[in-house]
Amino acid sequence: MSAPLTFLEAAAMVLGEHGGPLSAREIWSEIQARRLCSTKGKTPEATLSTELQRASLGSPLGSARQEKTFYKDGPGTFGLLKWLDEGQRRSLEEQSIAELVSGRDPGAPQLAIEGTPARVRSFPTVDEILARYDASDQARSDALHNLHVWRRIQGGLAMAQEHPVSFDPWQKYWFCFERRVLVAYFADRFEQRYAPADALRKLAFHVFRHFDAAREANRFGEPIRAAEQPANWRFLTEAMAEVADGLGASSEQYLQLRTVWPRLKAASIRDDLSDYIASSLAEVEDLGAIEPAFFKRLPWFPYLGLKSIAHLRERQMFFAGYYLLFTSTNSYRRGGSISFAPVLQNNPTDVLLDYVKRWASGEPPARTGFDVQGRSERKDRSDHAPVLELFGFLNLHRVPFYNYWNASAYDGAARPGDTSVLDRMVRVGAATRTDLIRRPEVVARLAADFRRLAAEPETSPTIVMEGIARQSVARRHPEDEALLVDHEIRRRVEAAGRARAASMNDIEAASSMLHLMLDAYVMAERMEAHVVEFGTLEEPQVEPFSPTDSAPQTIVESDGEVASRPSTPPVTEALLHLPSALHGVGNDALGYLRAGFHVLLAGAPGTGKTTLAQFIAHAWNNDLPLIRGEISLEDAPLTTVGNSAWAPFHTIGGIIPDGRGGFAAHRGIFIDPAGSGGDDWQLRPECIVLDEMNRADLDRCIGELYPLLSRSVARVYPAGIAGVRCIRMHERFRVVATVNDATLDDIVFPISEGLARRFIRIELAGATQDDVAAFLSEAASLKERWDAAGSSIEQFFELCKEHGKLVTSDLGDHLPFGAGYFRPLREWIHGRLSMSPDFSAKDLEDQATLLLVTSIMTAVRVRGFDQVLKKLRSIEDIA
Repeated sequence: MSAPLTFLEAAAMVLGEHGGPLSAREIWSEIQARRLCSTKGKTPEATLSTELQRASLGSPLGSARQEKTFYKDGPGTFGLLKWLDEGQRRSLEEQSIAELVSGRDPGAPQLAIEGTPARVRSFPTVDEILARYDASDQARSDALHNLHVWRRIQGGLAMAQEHPVSFDPWQKYWFCFERRVLVAYFADRFEQRYAPADALRKLAFHVFRHFDAAREANRFGEPIRAAEQPANWRFLTEAMAEVADGLGASSEQYLQLRTVWPRLKAASIRDDLSDYIASSLAEVEDLGAIEPAFFKRLPWFPYLGLKSIAHLRERQMFFAGYYLLFTSTNSYRRGGSISFAPVLQNNPTDVLLDYVKRWASGEPPARTGFDVQGRSERKDRSDHAPVLELFGFLNLHRVPFYNYWNASAYDGAARPGDTSVLDRMVRVGAATRTDLIRRPEVVARLAADFRRLAAEPETSPTIVMEGIARQSVARRHPEDEALLVDHEIRRRVEAAGRARAASMNDIEAASSMLHLMLDAYVMAERMEAHVVEFGTLEEPQVEPFSPTDSAPQTIVESDGEVASRPSTPPVTEALLHLPSALHGVGNDALGYLRAGFHVLLAGAPGTGKTTLAQFIAHAWNNDLPLIRGEISLEDAPLTTVGNSAWAPFHTIGGIIPDGRGGFAAHRGIFIDPAGSGGDDWQLRPECIVLDEMNRADLDRCIGELYPLLSRSVARVYPAGIAGVRCIRMHERFRVVATVNDATLDDIVFPISEGLARRFIRIELAGATQDDVAAFLSEAASLKERWDAAGSSIEQFFELCKEHGKLVTSDLGDHLPFGAGYFRPLREWIHGRLSMSPDFSAKDLEDQATLLLVTSIMTAVRVRGFDQVLKKLRSIEDIA
């Protein structure tokens, strides 16, 4: 049996036999009538239209760019490129991008806005973008958020250039054992304890300088590579203890801090540091076990090598600017930090800033390269999302910034021979500039809007280099709070934004504002994709959306048929949402699927593994370039849960009574149910989600399929399974599985080496305090409740830290379970949790604390958190 045709192969066959252009609807009707290919999708015609749309630009969905086969003959109509002569082909390639952006040419190629597969429409006009911005609070909020990102990047670059510090992390941190220990100590004991502020600054300077003097006196020997430090453990720890003892028994600054922060219990800084060295280094095999996350180490880097406390503030300004410059992008904060934070921690600051200066001048990363050291290897990372987005924000007056969430929206501006996604962004930027030049009244309005917003103060902190952790302490020390360097950093960032906006001419300022609005427009289009679909529809025939359309939109059923319903209020479609923090991991997993791997999501309960698996499989099954932020529950992929009672009958199949005295074939969950009726079977042509994989004995249940899972053979011949002769591989078959590293169920089977090596394992860590805050804030519609919940969460993490219940990794201090356990608290914040009158009569802070305890009771009962919760219930003020 020959392999089934793809959509594009079938379309080429239909067009070739017809001999002339056809609409996507006509092509699909012919494909369907002749059964040239099959699909499980609910909007096949719309999916075909989208694939033809992209293929006409040389960019088929889910594939690398290749030679074009199709061309667009008109709205929703396609033909074969081989029908055109050379002149006609050249004319197609030279279509004006400006006309594409303005929407004036109805025959211009359309851009696919990522939403549902059927969400295809022409690129919006400037007027449409402005109208959306003016009418939508969310669009204005999204644009303002990204303006703040732009301002932080501009401010970060300005501060890093104004206060340059040459800092090589290898030579000045990783190779210096004592500095790593001191940074870990201060991050543990004094994070955001700047009250009295001057006391902590002087204390930190005194301790770091004391150990730097010991280094200069060769008391620690030659710098030792981090990987070799454990071999010299005894010498280094003894040297640390001896140098710490030289700090002396008295320290006025330490005693001042101890009166404010009861957690400091030792009599002196010497005793406290010595206790830390003895207790923290006694049993660890590597300093990584105590090393805090990067953002917790950063506030103490200004003290490394500091010769005079008079220079502390300018070094703080440099490191704050350096951090803001590279970590403010959306892609960094939504998962890119996993791969990009090691770049910041393993390369000299001069090297990275030299690249940034070239990008700021307009030289793209594809030309400059970005050859830097990561966690384990040195390579060119110029195509990483944080780099591409940073380039866009540095050049917002020239191009729209690259947002991986919305990236596919600009596919229509791609051209054969492009070397980077930035090429299409540059074309769109040139087009928006051209269109603006023709609209002086719009330029004046946008330039004024941009400069006004760039000058407005930002209430949220840009970065915390010092800080006072407790509001109650800050209220008692207003003079210290007012003089924190954090306030100066925010002022400098705001000033840099105002200055940069003022330095732009009107066209540059207007282009910057329009690019922010454009991204907000695309985001809104994506988020509304489940409500209305634009593109090729069933009767009545509706042309793709254009600026001249004024008729009301037609509601279409998910299968493409025109709705025929009683006149009743519409029912809101049930949606599944993916937390933004999981998007980066999900897109990485999708990349593994494309490379032929299966994926295993592992980690603590409540980290979102099952939800993430749904989105990864959905993106694969729908040929999406990136996972979405939400999907309909109706469109969720096939999901099954491992079961200890499983046998090969359930996973592969066998025979069952047919009710007529005979037997019929039964196909298991891994087998394509729509295959031939014989004994020649094949795997499903899709990705399935296998939840709680280790609850089933998969070595027994799918052992016969292992060669197919690794794609090492085209078919297998299972022995002893009645009704099946052979099972063939299918190129589209993938598995996204999940396992809990910690489970309350005793019925768990080990994952054998034979099974494990067929999956790429991705670990999902438990929730950090920021993760929990982000999870709760997505529902924070009631500010008073959000404030109360934030206070309870802060107290909870502080107690977890004191009781040693947090796990430390490069992502920060995190819980041994995920943010999903806090859902009851989230529902309360959003006003969706109805409680008793007695409960509602309590203060909001008490309500939040009780719900927090209730939220995580299941997770903590088996992990020794009882004391934390008991103290949280009774606490009034931790300070």
